Amino acid sequence: MSCCSERKWMDTRYRHSEATRRSRYYNGPVSDHFDGTRFFDPAGAPPRSRADLLRWQIGSRWRGMRAKWPAWAPSPYVDHPPTQVKGESWRICYVGHASWLVQTAGLNLLLDPVWSRRASPFRMVGPRRVNDPGIAFANLPPIDAVLVSHAHYDHLDLPTYRGSRPRIALA
Repeated sequence: MSCCSERKWMDTRYRHSEATRRSRYYNGPVSDHFDGTRFFDPAGAPPRSRADLLRWQIGSRWRGMRAKWPAWAPSPYVDHPPTQVKGESWRICYVGHASWLVQTAGLNLLLDPVWSRRASPFRMVGPRRVNDPGIAFANLPPIDAVLVSHAHYDHLDLPTYRGSRPRIALA
């Protein structure tokens, strides 16, 4: 599909009156990827319906096409960070999902730390971790600040914060 035909599809599919063109989540100018109501990929495929989603979910289960999620998939990557990185040098280590350790100028910054066994607001329900974090919690250097990008349970892991005192000082 060419860009022109996709644009024509978008214009006819999402044509709204000016009163209904406002998004309840975002208020900004109409652009090449925002029509005033929805964000979209101008070079992408048209969005599918909820019925298509349901058909795909049910069909993949009935046909046995769903891949089995592994019980455990050990990671070959294990990091042992230094206590500090001084000067203008940077050391950035990916811990897992959204968790990072950033070391620079003598500071140790932890971004969205999650060390729990489940990424869930509940201890016994929710997606279970299938491999260990890239840095064992015991191997973390003293943390100067923790940055939480947003308050989703997979970025705001309260058991990690509670179990880290006084090693992590919340900023």
